[in-house]
Amino acid sequence: MAETDPKRLMDPKTGFCHQTGTYSSLRRPLPLPPINQPLSVAEFCLSLFQRTSTDGSTTFVVNETAGESLSYSQFVSQVRSLAYSLQQRYSLSQNDVAFVVSPPSIHIPVVYFALLSLGIIVSPSNPLSSNSEIAYQIQLSKSVIAFATSKAFHKIPFLKHGTILLDSPEFLSMLTESNIDNIIKSVKVNQSDTAAILYSSGTTGRVKGVMVTHRNLIGILAIIHRYNMDQGKDNGMPPWRPVTFFTVPLFHAFGFFMLLGMVLSASTVVLVERFDFEEMLRAVEKYKVTAMPVSPPVVVAFVKSGLTKKYNLSSLQRLGCGGASLGEEMAQRFRKKFPNVLLAQTGIYNCLTPTIPLPPISQPLSAAEFCFSIFNSTFTDGATTFSVNTTTGEALSYSQFVSQVRSLAYSLQQRYSLSQHDVAFILSPPSIHVPVVYFALLSLGIVVSPANPLSSKSEIAHQIQLSKPVLAFVTSETSHKIPSLTHGTILLDSPEFLSLLTQSNIVNGLTKSVKVNQSDTAAILYSSGTTGRVKGVMITHRNLIAMMAVIHHQNTNQGQGNEKRPRSVTFFTVPLFHVFGFFMLLAVVLLGNTVVLVERFDFEEMLRAVEKYKVTGMPVSPPLAVAFVKSDLTKKYDLSSLQGLGCGGAPLGKDIAMRFNEKFPGVLLVQGYGLTETSGGATRAIGPEEASRYGSVGRLAENMEGKIVDPETGEALPPGQRGELWLRGPTVMKGDEKATAETLDSEGWLKTGDICYFDSEGFLYVVDRLKELIKYKAYQVPPAELEHLLHSHPEIVDAAVIPYPDEEAGQIPMAYVVRNPGSNITQAQVMDFIAKQVAPYKKIRRVAFINSIPKTPAGKILRRELINHSLSNGLSKL
Repeated sequence: MAETDPKRLMDPKTGFCHQTGTYSSLRRPLPLPPINQPLSVAEFCLSLFQRTSTDGSTTFVVNETAGESLSYSQFVSQVRSLAYSLQQRYSLSQNDVAFVVSPPSIHIPVVYFALLSLGIIVSPSNPLSSNSEIAYQIQLSKSVIAFATSKAFHKIPFLKHGTILLDSPEFLSMLTESNIDNIIKSVKVNQSDTAAILYSSGTTGRVKGVMVTHRNLIGILAIIHRYNMDQGKDNGMPPWRPVTFFTVPLFHAFGFFMLLGMVLSASTVVLVERFDFEEMLRAVEKYKVTAMPVSPPVVVAFVKSGLTKKYNLSSLQRLGCGGASLGEEMAQRFRKKFPNVLLAQTGIYNCLTPTIPLPPISQPLSAAEFCFSIFNSTFTDGATTFSVNTTTGEALSYSQFVSQVRSLAYSLQQRYSLSQHDVAFILSPPSIHVPVVYFALLSLGIVVSPANPLSSKSEIAHQIQLSKPVLAFVTSETSHKIPSLTHGTILLDSPEFLSLLTQSNIVNGLTKSVKVNQSDTAAILYSSGTTGRVKGVMITHRNLIAMMAVIHHQNTNQGQGNEKRPRSVTFFTVPLFHVFGFFMLLAVVLLGNTVVLVERFDFEEMLRAVEKYKVTGMPVSPPLAVAFVKSDLTKKYDLSSLQGLGCGGAPLGKDIAMRFNEKFPGVLLVQGYGLTETSGGATRAIGPEEASRYGSVGRLAENMEGKIVDPETGEALPPGQRGELWLRGPTVMKGDEKATAETLDSEGWLKTGDICYFDSEGFLYVVDRLKELIKYKAYQVPPAELEHLLHSHPEIVDAAVIPYPDEEAGQIPMAYVVRNPGSNITQAQVMDFIAKQVAPYKKIRRVAFINSIPKTPAGKILRRELINHSLSNGLSKL
């Protein structure tokens, strides 16, 4: 009999079932409370909170505008008191709806949790909505009672149980009842009951009310709780509890879910009644805010505003960006300005993803000292080989490496008048000396600036002009390319340099005697720009420490359960002056592994080294992977030690990847690309393999299923094909009757309206919104792709792309462009800029210049406004 179970027919590598056309999560299933167990999301959150947190004096919520705050003990007390008061004073029934219309305040979380604990449906709304908008929402939700402020009271129509004013003495008295029975547990709320009705701005008209069940919310929060607990278990310490500034309103779906997550994690929330950029910066400094959700316009403000220099923002660790697409150029400018802040381009729940704890930013600590501290705590055999130069046959053990680093650092202090933050230029092919130079300089707070020894004299002159070095480390072959510097040039192949490595009677604790701040620049690495000469990118010690902390965390997890983790031997195909080689070298020391270097890459010499040194892994580019597949030289050498290749720098074709796996079945070929985005409650990127995939939004989350559906035929599509993403699982919202036909099918699949595709390893990629694709002749053009390219132009501040009707093509891409002040860029120049970077059918064929792009408060482009204005020649009104 043929197999019919979709789970058994599922491809274990992708999660794709060809019979049903669905994707299943590849993560281990997450147990949820039995569906028949009465349980409100409030009770679920508070039970986990009480189990994991004991300090009730911890601040839960702060209203920065009013100067009010609540501790967790006060919050729990007020929730119980309000729930009791509502039962005693009002004849409310379970599944009644309570309408909430108020600016953010410390009372809103209390109201939400009290209502949820009683089985009353929470229906929060924007307090800035008009009377007619609120009347329509109340008509949708059929509310019987309202919670509002005095300012919003006049917008509420007559309701069965009236309106409770949140700023009235009556309400405050409801928060201070004594002698309360165990009210929350006495109410039996079913998980399938509706917990909230949240309003979503529809794409085709008025807002829609979306019903979310207690089960939906419990499903989301159970995942968050497990990762919080895993985080603490992995690090042997309590989970990281952030201080989060809420830029999103509490009536919004994102704010609503995040608030529940904050209670679950015993974290602190900072609110403001009306958002103001400078007030937000002031709050970050005052409350040492560590995280916040932001929209793209707020990221742009962070990048362009001079106000950020007025405040101490050193506590910030991450921003989760969602609500609209953020261009890569703007993301890069943010990272350059705030190198210690992780900018995660996310969907709705990414800001709740646990973060690996880092040393306090105020602790003086160099990247070298951090690596050595981890190395010393886990490694005891100094005779192990650290580095090998396969070209010359030279090698260094770890004890020799550490000794030479200390000797060189000491010698530089004694013989040169170097100051912290001075820059040292390094121009040398790979050798066993280069790692020693890097670590000695980093330990002294000297900025490392390595360059390609094959660069021309003029290219090096440009790099030196950028980095302003006072000293250079070179070889006899490269020394002629270096101009005169303040402290001259040290030849790495000279007797003088070798004497610097063998100093005796070194003062103990030399490295520790130099106080290097984590925020100090550690390296200036050169990046080949897309519009001209190379650029110098400054990397701080904090950047490197953060990366090394992640690697250490992952390595520690991999080693759990093993008596002794085997040491890796890595062949470096990437040069040490390259950003990848630079980071990898630090990681090798951190992990106590062995690195094999070659002065000039040769494919057969690499194969010979794999055999001789029993190399276990190496980074490769797609051309090198192709060489592995096609070259017969691989048969000449014993490559059985190889365990993994990390392929990056460009996409690798599926055919080559499959042929590699067929030829080398014992070698794991991992492809990695750029930035990772996550979608809340549906997909997440976890670990190095997922986090390094350019444009990917990760794999499906626990208990979630996905489909890619052809919008025309309704057919489920296999990996690699684009279509509309459908999702099904415990976090999918339950729509009301009006929304069901449009958004949910009879089997519970949510139609997201996003054009996506799953790749061959189960990673999801988002292309654009289904309704925003431009139909040019027989082709589909994603506006977001063209907008990202426009944002990369130095004379363009902002841009939006829309379809414009054309008799021959049907639609053509039209760009609305906001020029930089003083820019005279023309329509032809804009079109030519894009034409050089895209296929002919994606060319922009019409351009209009305007003062600003109309957007929603969440940062989404109002394309309909632009389309209407383009058709009515109303450009001057924008």
